[in-house]
Amino acid sequence: MAYSVYKLSGKNSHKIKQIYEDFESKAIDVYGFEFYPIDFDTFSAALSQGLLNALVLYDDDIPESILIYSISEIDETIELNVIHSLSFENLVEKNNLLIKALINFTDPKEIVLISYPMLGEQSEYAKYITKLGFKLVSQSIFRFNLDDTTSLKIFKNKHVKTPSDLKLVRWSEKYYESAVVLIHKAFKDTTDALYDRRFLSLSGCRDVLEKITKDIYGNMLRDASFLLLDNECPVAFCFANLSSPQIANIPLIGCREEFTSKGLGSFLLKQSVGTIIEKVVEGKLSVVEINATTASENNASMRMYRSLGFKEDVSYIHSFYEF
Repeated sequence: MAYSVYKLSGKNSHKIKQIYEDFESKAIDVYGFEFYPIDFDTFSAALSQGLLNALVLYDDDIPESILIYSISEIDETIELNVIHSLSFENLVEKNNLLIKALINFTDPKEIVLISYPMLGEQSEYAKYITKLGFKLVSQSIFRFNLDDTTSLKIFKNKHVKTPSDLKLVRWSEKYYESAVVLIHKAFKDTTDALYDRRFLSLSGCRDVLEKITKDIYGNMLRDASFLLLDNECPVAFCFANLSSPQIANIPLIGCREEFTSKGLGSFLLKQSVGTIIEKVVEGKLSVVEINATTASENNASMRMYRSLGFKEDVSYIHSFYEF
């Protein structure tokens, strides 16, 4: 057996159709994806357009494994989406060869980080990827099921203090630039910034906010996205969007450092969740679940979600490599 790794182009993507469709069939059950990935034809088109990239590992002349990634130029980061093999034989060796090839093919003058959320069974590879220079961060996914009577009871009975000296407002574009600055201040020193370098700069935070407000991360729920103002300046925020008609997500929640430990996150989260529940009761939304992700080491955030009826569903490893 002789392994070799090559970059995949749109012209020869047909060679890995079997591998991709095998990954596609296992994306949810094996890899823990929330939704099915794009189909093979769309994937091939994305390769041709440079929207996606891939490395293929061959066993002699037979395609055996694939590594799919994209490049974020704004923060000079490679987003590694998945590593998939047709068989489990020599899996660690195959993964190592693909990762090493990705590192070797990368120009450190253009890319400074590889970010790799190791969802589902990929997390079993975490103990091996550290030997290649990757660092690990644990993430926890919380879910609030609207048909869970226990969660609804906890939410209803949870009292959160209303900040009397701050003004609650729904999202408006007039707060856009001040919100960019606020997101930067709230996240630049967090675990999130280790694997998402956009939080380290205003331009990166502007990209994050644009993707939320321009419906790239899902349809923004403007009525359920809130800010707290101090003298008309945003000091805390909670955004909400629709990942699908049935699933809502809290993509970002935070506040300025001097306003931490005041319960502002809990207050805003209750406003957002409460609004979504109201819309469901009114028949304006068909949401059955609200989810959020937070760093497992962020005890305050973990307690906040639990105190409002969210339940920790699963944890996964987010690995990253710095050039």
